[in-house]
Amino acid sequence: MGAITRSADSKTFFSGDSSGCIRRWTSDGTCEPVEGAGHIGLGVDIVQTKEGKLATTGYDDSLKLISEDSGFE
Repeated sequence: MGAITRSADSKTFFSGDSSGCIRRWTSDGTCEPVEGAGHIGLGVDIVQTKEGKLATTGYDDSLKLISEDSGFE
């Protein structure tokens, strides 16, 4: 696992792995990949923006935004 962060309400966690997939983990133990095009290679950081979105970076030198309820933008 390369990165992990929590949602604003702390009920959901997001993690990045070595395949570039960003996953959403819920408090009931459900895990699912975030919809949309992830990173190519390790997802190394996930931070929350002031607007409540998540910004992710990866070894593919890209920055991607995620809406917690809908996936990659």
